[in-house]
Amino acid sequence: MVAISCRCHPIVTIYRLEGPRLELPISYSETVGYLKQMVSKLLDERNLNWKPEKMRLWLRGFYMENNRIISDYKLNSKDRIILLLDDRC
Repeated sequence: MVAISCRCHPIVTIYRLEGPRLELPISYSETVGYLKQMVSKLLDERNLNWKPEKMRLWLRGFYMENNRIISDYKLNSKDRIILLLDDRC
């Protein structure tokens, strides 16, 4: 498990269906599309087992605290996003 914390940013929690989770800060100016790219790069750098080319990672959804599903939503500083990844082949 990798945890990166920052008081000034919300935290994104990335869950796998099985295994550890990652947490990372986001800034208010980032879009969900940018977040997807950042997450993919982080998974690639931190844990070789999470490489997209080695595992099929399916985006199950981004969820805000009020359970609204978002896609190209502009993130704001109060959002807490959960990204679910399905790496089953």
